[in-house]
Order: sequence, then C-alpha cells, then structure tokens
Amino acid sequence: MNGLDQDISRFSHRIRICLFALLAVIAVATVFALTLEKGTVWLGVDGINLGVTSGEEENFNERAASDDTAEWEEDRGEHEEWGDHLEWVGLTLLLITASFYGLLIFQLERLFAAYQRGELFSQANARRIRNVGLLFFAAAAIALIESLTELYVMQEFVAASLDDNVEDSWELVQEIRVPVPILLGGLAIVLIARVMEKGAQLQDEMDHLI
Repeated sequence: MNGLDQDISRFSHRIRICLFALLAVIAVATVFALTLEKGTVWLGVDGINLGVTSGEEENFNERAASDDTAEWEEDRGEHEEWGDHLEWVGLTLLLITASFYGLLIFQLERLFAAYQRGELFSQANARRIRNVGLLFFAAAAIALIESLTELYVMQEFVAASLDDNVEDSWELVQEIRVPVPILLGGLAIVLIARVMEKGAQLQDEMDHLI
C-alpha cells in the first residue's frame, strides 16, 4: 500500500470501531426503551431521545373517577384497550427502528472493512452504498409512519379528555412530517452508488486489458 492507501485503511479502521461503539449504544438504548418508564428513552430514526416522565396519572384517574364513578368504570375498558393497542404500535415502531439501525451499521461496517483491505472500487462496495441509500428511503417511511401515529394519539387523547370532562382546553394541530432532507439524501446516495458501480466496471475493464 502507498501512503494514501494506508491513510484510508487506518481511517476506515477507526470508523469501524466507532460503528461498533454506536451499535452498542443503540442496543443499550433499545433495552432501556423496552424496560424503563414510557417516554424516558425513545429510539427514533432521527436519534436517541432522552426524557423524564412527569405528572400524576394515578391522581388524575382518581379525580376523574370521583367525578362520575359509573361513567369512569364504563369507559375504563375502552381506554385500556386503546392503551394496549397504542403500546403494540409503539413496540412495533421501536423494533423496526432498531432493525433499521442494525442494517445501516452493518452495510457501513462492511463498506469500511473493504476500504480497510484496500478495495476502493468494486461492485460489492457500489451495492453497499446503494443499500445505504435505500435504507435512507426506509428511514423516511418510518418517520412518516411515526408522525401519523403521533397524530392518531393526539386525536384519541383529545377525544378521551373531552369524554372525561377535563376542564383543560386542547388545540389539535394536524401535522404530518415528510422528511424531505432524508429523501434527498437517500436519492443522492443512490446516484453516487450508480457512479461507483460504473467506475468499478471501468476499472474491471482496464484490469482485464492490462
């Protein structure tokens, strides 16, 4: 290897170490999101969100029940069913997001492993870069589904608050997030992969001519 190849190899080795460390952090965050209080740790396609739970849900329930015990008992089953459904949706999104990060880190690790070995232009590397771009499209789809889920949750929450005669007033903002930067980033990466694939073909032709 010449000096530039050695620099690329060393840099790729450091990147791979960082990727493994990031994978460990994501694994720990996933475990925390599954075991800790709801809302404390959340793993999204835009990063790891840390927060704290606040409020007194038990006291709120007691106050609502004291206002009209019969009505509260009648609606409790419906509220619990909605909560269970929402919990399953959140768990599904969490597992999908964790799988997305796993696949993304795997593709990047294999790419930099090839760079570390000195394989800069190859069909396999072009495919890995293309897969990274496709995963960006998947991230945009996950973000869109999350925004739709949040909209559904807010609608149900407002409806439940009105049914329970909660005095607080709510203003529902119907917002759907379309992650345009992620989509454009994925498109750019796919195009770069196409250029890399063409470059690998030209290099193969030159190697066979030589």
